[in-house]
Amino acid sequence: MKAKSVLLSALLFLCGSLMAQPYSQPPYLYSDISSSGNYNFAGKKFFVSFSTLNYNTIFRRDEYMSQRNAFVRYLVESLKLRGAVPVKDSLAADFYVTAAVYYTGITEDVTDYSKASKAAGYRPVNYHEELKIKRKESSNPNAKITRDKLTSRPVSKMHDMVYREEGYIVKTVTVEAFEPVNGTISSIWKTRALDSHTEIERLPSDCAMVYLMMRGYGKEMEERKCGISKEDPYFAAFEKSSTPKDIVFFPDSESSDKDMSLFLVRKSEEGTVCLIEDNHLLSTDEKHPNYRAAIKVGDRTIECSKMYYDMRPVQYSRFLTLVFPTGLEVPENFDIIFYRKNNPAKVKQAIRNVGLKLTK
Repeated sequence: MKAKSVLLSALLFLCGSLMAQPYSQPPYLYSDISSSGNYNFAGKKFFVSFSTLNYNTIFRRDEYMSQRNAFVRYLVESLKLRGAVPVKDSLAADFYVTAAVYYTGITEDVTDYSKASKAAGYRPVNYHEELKIKRKESSNPNAKITRDKLTSRPVSKMHDMVYREEGYIVKTVTVEAFEPVNGTISSIWKTRALDSHTEIERLPSDCAMVYLMMRGYGKEMEERKCGISKEDPYFAAFEKSSTPKDIVFFPDSESSDKDMSLFLVRKSEEGTVCLIEDNHLLSTDEKHPNYRAAIKVGDRTIECSKMYYDMRPVQYSRFLTLVFPTGLEVPENFDIIFYRKNNPAKVKQAIRNVGLKLTK
């Protein structure tokens, strides 16, 4: 009897292991992202305006240029992944890009950045000065990580820039694009990433913030906390400027919900991989564990062989990874559907008319 009990326990453990999500370990990389605009990047030429690039840093003076150049490299790469083409001649560009990176709440205990103080101007760190950065140790016993969310974090309102709790350092990255119109330039889209922390070392890097915010380029996006794992292979490739050529980022598609979008599609040795940002809509590892996903082409439905999140359930918008069988001939146009187990006819959510041309 005891042997049977041990065997049953082992089988239950094995089943649980097979169904478990392959979560990576925190801390995760995250930022609050918001965006405005409506722009199609496909084939459009862009020029990065260095003269209007406002780059501030917490690094030493002798590291400034290397950090600034690295930021520009990440910015250019992110726009290329959206389908735009960089040019060196500003007159040949369809749109111009400018950006700003700055920190607030460092040198003084001025932490109320409301609309009024915003109008008066920010207090960015000047790299020419030797600054002593205040690092306040939190005496609040509630300042602990719960579900990878700092429970004592101040409430942020991206558009109002409201930060009212003392001791927080705020990092902001803004990217804005303009196009020439009748001899002048007009803003066509703007995206902002923001994060705050009591410890400056725990703020996300320039690279992470650019990677997180590029999903908002050229579209309307209400403030959303977005996160990725440090182990995310696509972010690692982006950081090294070695993104595989067989990836299609942000392919044309139509989502059934504004909180769900297709981030990328890749055909690899593992199979056809799709990354979907669902902003807690699907939550297949928590709210809807009985959901299944499939590619649908005409009357043919191919269920995915793997479906998982790399981040555990947290209060951030995260990526859901779908893997479809190796050898699957993915057409240039297909649908991705989500449905309850054993009921593919009753679609709960869908991303339709996915258009892509994968590199073979």
